[in-house]
Order: sequence, then C-alpha cells, then structure tokens
Amino acid sequence: MYTLGIDTAGDMAVVSLMDNLKLVSEIYVDYSKNHSVQLMPMIESLFGMTGINKEEIDLISVGKGPGSFTGMRIGLATAKALSYGLGCEIVGVSTLKAMAYPFIDNDNFVLAIHDARNRRIFYGGYCAINDKIVDIIPENVESFDYIIEELRKLDKKITIVGKDNQLFKEALESNNIDYYWKEIILRGQSIARLGVEKHNSGQIDHYNTVLPSYIKLSQAEQNLKK
Repeated sequence: MYTLGIDTAGDMAVVSLMDNLKLVSEIYVDYSKNHSVQLMPMIESLFGMTGINKEEIDLISVGKGPGSFTGMRIGLATAKALSYGLGCEIVGVSTLKAMAYPFIDNDNFVLAIHDARNRRIFYGGYCAINDKIVDIIPENVESFDYIIEELRKLDKKITIVGKDNQLFKEALESNNIDYYWKEIILRGQSIARLGVEKHNSGQIDHYNTVLPSYIKLSQAEQNLKK
C-alpha cells in the first residue's frame, strides 16, 4: 500500500511517500510563507524522484493541525483534491502527534507544541502504552501558566518537542519544571505512519468531511464576536 503524507500546518511543509511502513522518500521545506506555491511542486518532485505514479497511491494522510490557519487549509485542500481526483482514501491526523511520534517510548512523556502568540501555545501530551501512542493531555491552546500547572501533575520525564520558544523556556525554568527540549524537524514519514495506523484500525475519513483542527477562533473571527 502506497501512502502519501502531507502537512503544511506549521512553518515547515512536508511530503512523504511510504510503501506500507517503509519510507520511500520525503521532502521538507522550512519556509511557511510559500506553502501554497511550494506544495504541489514538492509532490510532483516526490513522484518524479521515485518513479511511482500518483495513480498508484492508495491512501493520503494529511496533517490537520493545530497550527497556522492558512497552512492547515492549504494542506487539507490539496490532500482532499488529490483524494477526489485519484479516487484514493484519505485520513486526517494530528500534526502535534506526528511531531511527538519519533520520541515516544514507555518511560517518556512528550509535549508537542506550536506557538499561538501572546504567551499561548497549541499543545498536546503523549506517551506510549503497550507500544502505542496515547493521548495523555488533550490537544488545546492555553497560556504558559496553565500548561505549567498541567505539567506539575505529571510523574514522568518530560520531553518537549517544537520550534525554539525562549519565552516558554524561561517560564518553565522559573517554575522549576524539569524538562528536555528537542527542537525538531517535522518528518513527513510520521504523518504517513500515523495515517497508516489509523487506516489499519478502520478509521477512514472522507474528502468532504476531513476538517482542520482549529481549536481556537481565528483573529478575524474573534474580532467579529467582539
């Protein structure tokens, strides 16, 4: 089974191609301003390098955020159009969970984060139980102070994954939170692997119904409500 992984929810655009759970190829570009321009050429390059035809794709796994509102929509719109055009299945997966995926083990708690500005972050907390990734802290967006109080309740080693956030680091250290920070490159294969796992468990989405994980209102919507 060939799986195409796509994510543009953060600063990085990633695409990957997997044959079952074996990585065939992946491409990533760390420049969020050009996702709409870069994504389709990245996908075309992926197929060109591997010699695999788009028509051979069985499944598209797309990161649905949380993250940049515009970025999420770009990735999802592209994935949904390809799913419709190619007649292949589609699943939406968590971008935060994909960030945490390579660092999960049975002794470790992983907090994946994405900056939401104004001393707030998108976050989700995960660990492994019987070698399967499990949500421990549901994905949300909250203030530094709220998240730090949640971390105080844990009795596990804490690994934080995400782009460097000096303000959040300072808040953690001033509150004596013991942590290890891993600034990561989101791997396209993590998006694809989560999609394969979701597909194999019988959880299939549809190109008409898979939606971004906004979590909070956009700034325009917040201003409108006021």
